[in-house]
Amino acid sequence: MNRKKAIKISKPCLVRIRNSFRALIIQIVREQSYALSQLKSAYYDEEEIDHNKIQSIIDEQSSLRIALRDSICKCAACSDSKRDHVYNPNEKKWYCEECYEILKKSYTEVDKMPNWFP
Repeated sequence: MNRKKAIKISKPCLVRIRNSFRALIIQIVREQSYALSQLKSAYYDEEEIDHNKIQSIIDEQSSLRIALRDSICKCAACSDSKRDHVYNPNEKKWYCEECYEILKKSYTEVDKMPNWFP
């Protein structure tokens, strides 16, 4: 996306569905990350440690965390998953509306970068 995008849902039933999907995705990522941690621990317990396998597991865990952080499931600033979110095309991240407005004000007044948060 190349422009600011706000996703606002006002109907309570759709808000519940959205929040349920976000919670499900977050839970799946946590479970996958936990499974990778268990696998990494098993590799550390072996007599000959295979550092390449361990590094690939660490890389995969990092990719999962980055994907979740940059997704619409969580605010990039406060990690909230229940509010409406706004996309910042400059950072390629999603923020809840509250954090977006705080950051926009900060970047405009303090940092003198008004175009960073459109």
